[in-house]
Amino acid sequence: MKQLSDHLLHTVAHFCGMWIAEPSPASFCFLDMSAQLNLNRFLTRAGTFLSRPWSVAAVALYTTLWVILDRESFNWQGVASIATLLMTLFIQRSEHRDTQAIQAKLDELLRAQRGAEKNLATLDDKEPEQIEAFRKKARAKR
Repeated sequence: MKQLSDHLLHTVAHFCGMWIAEPSPASFCFLDMSAQLNLNRFLTRAGTFLSRPWSVAAVALYTTLWVILDRESFNWQGVASIATLLMTLFIQRSEHRDTQAIQAKLDELLRAQRGAEKNLATLDDKEPEQIEAFRKKARAKR
């Protein structure tokens, strides 16, 4: 069974066209560390970028062009696809807004607290893996 699992992991990695660093189901297509870091940065920036109001306008423009240029293919499946995309953007926007509000409040609390570590205020600029490592280190100090 282990051999089948390893073979499947290597097949997926080959299909993704990526170099195998250390096969791990937790890594996306088994990217090496620098490629995975670049992918993580891209995904983080893309999530922030897509939480802007213009993304809804882009979907509206896309839908308008779709209806104008190919009205026959715009059926219930097209409506469902557009609705799913819009709901995803609404959720992304709401999550981004909530996160930014929490970060602003926490930054203000850190500024008001004299004994707080200075690097905590910039922690939200780091990658999720770096934040997890920081939290793990902070828990170990307790």
